[in-house]
Amino acid sequence: MALAFSDKNPVLLDKDTPLLETTRQMTTRGKYHALLTTGEGRLWGVLSIRDVAKALFVHGEEGIELVEAGKLGGILQNPSHRYAAHPPIASPYDISFEEAVSIMVFKNIGSLPLIDNRGRVMGALDERYLIKSIPDYTDLKACDIASWGPVGVEPDADVEEAVGIMLFSNIRRLVVRDASGNTVGLVSLPLIVKFLTSEEVMDRLLRGSREPVERPIGDLSLKPWVVDCTYTLKEIASIIYFEPTGAVLVRDNGREGIITERDMMIALEEELNK
Repeated sequence: MALAFSDKNPVLLDKDTPLLETTRQMTTRGKYHALLTTGEGRLWGVLSIRDVAKALFVHGEEGIELVEAGKLGGILQNPSHRYAAHPPIASPYDISFEEAVSIMVFKNIGSLPLIDNRGRVMGALDERYLIKSIPDYTDLKACDIASWGPVGVEPDADVEEAVGIMLFSNIRRLVVRDASGNTVGLVSLPLIVKFLTSEEVMDRLLRGSREPVERPIGDLSLKPWVVDCTYTLKEIASIIYFEPTGAVLVRDNGREGIITERDMMIALEEELNK
């Protein structure tokens, strides 16, 4: 049953919780989604890190721009439900594990709330939790599921530009490459949102400073974990589960790829339905 593999302690908040509070709960707990409920405790919607980024940034004439400082405070104090997916995709808590994973893959969602017949949350299937369920018997290796030629950015590109690339490309991670094309880091949208909504940085943004969004993205990137084609999916799952970026890089004969939690979930779905 899917419930046995679910996160029993998801970020679960009233839908009227201010966006900033919800975001900080997500980032401090390393979650990509928050489940929003009504006053009666019923599931109302799902807020993702991408939803938060889209609330903080707007499409400007030259791409993505942070909203004006004067409006930023209002957005962050707005109720979270203004920016969440509603109605959410959810499933009965007694759904089978195989069916639940298939729903997540084909609906392209990273969190599937599991609810009882009154709409109350019993748990949530989450990409990061799911990858722990990769079967031992799989013959797939790293190079079988890697996405080759991941989107990259130079270290001196600023935070605003990096967020724009992620939102336009519908991805959560960027490889950071130097002028010679060598990979020097990996940065994720959750890490950027955590940085921007930290108390110190948010105070500066609210006072009109643009320094945080003009900071070189290289300053926020982390050294990536690199594997080769010999790594099994089980080994990769163990690494990704604890990796702050939620991904690993794969190198093979001069080419470079990336494996994310979403890639692992797709591979899991294929293995379960063989």
